[in-house]
Amino acid sequence: MHPKLGKIVATEGASKTICEILGIPREWRHRCEDSFHLGHDDTQEALERRVDHLLKNDLLPSFNNKMTQLGSYGGGNHFGECEVVSVSDDPAMKEIAEVFGLRDGHVAFLSHCGSRGFGHNLAMNQFKTLQNHFTKLGAYPIQEMIKNLSTPHWERDEANNYIDDMALGANFLDCEPSADQR
Repeated sequence: MHPKLGKIVATEGASKTICEILGIPREWRHRCEDSFHLGHDDTQEALERRVDHLLKNDLLPSFNNKMTQLGSYGGGNHFGECEVVSVSDDPAMKEIAEVFGLRDGHVAFLSHCGSRGFGHNLAMNQFKTLQNHFTKLGAYPIQEMIKNLSTPHWERDEANNYIDDMALGANFLDCEPSADQR
């Protein structure tokens, strides 16, 4: 994938344009509850500004290479699994299965490929930012810092950057090329 396309994937998620380019049937997008994410201010522009900032300040090392890895598996907990679907008689479970297009006795493929190095880079930048922030607050030990990740210690800009980075990573994950596009 061209790096410019990777930037669009990260900022648009599974948009109509991206689905067409990657060969993803548009109707599949609606089977996912999170097919795209917006920035902290509910705009795509916030994400575009955030990517530009991260690239300008060299906070996304090997960005061009990472963008070529969309849809690849990688290592760690990434996997592909083929399963036979078994839907219970519970009406709620039947409804959920129907939403996802699953049918009892049919085969389904589960894939977890992660966001490869792109998500890792976003997370590490946020971790360093939080580590610096908590150090300024009184040098929390690492265990305290982890417990405090969800508390409102952040400044507004730090919180907005965190929200935007998580949206960028989630958008990248939402776009999986079809098998013939890989």
